[in-house]
Amino acid sequence: MRRVRRLRGTVRQALAALRHEGLIGGGQGKPPVVRETAVAQPFETFLSFTRWAKQIGREPGQRTVEIARRGAARPPPTRSASTRARR
Repeated sequence: MRRVRRLRGTVRQALAALRHEGLIGGGQGKPPVVRETAVAQPFETFLSFTRWAKQIGREPGQRTVEIARRGAARPPPTRSASTRARR
């Protein structure tokens, strides 16, 4: 197995984020263990996107990625009842 040198703080932050999301278990003095399923979030703790973004130190907003004008596709012509009756 190839060993990669990483800063201890970076690894701790990553493990804390995974633990906070309920993806791993364990704690101080215990090795991290991947959980079978993520812990469900109780309904009372649901946050709005804005509140969540601010809690993690981000500024919520929006950004236009693409503006395009496309024409509508024309439907195939249909035969009217009078056209079918003439045949």
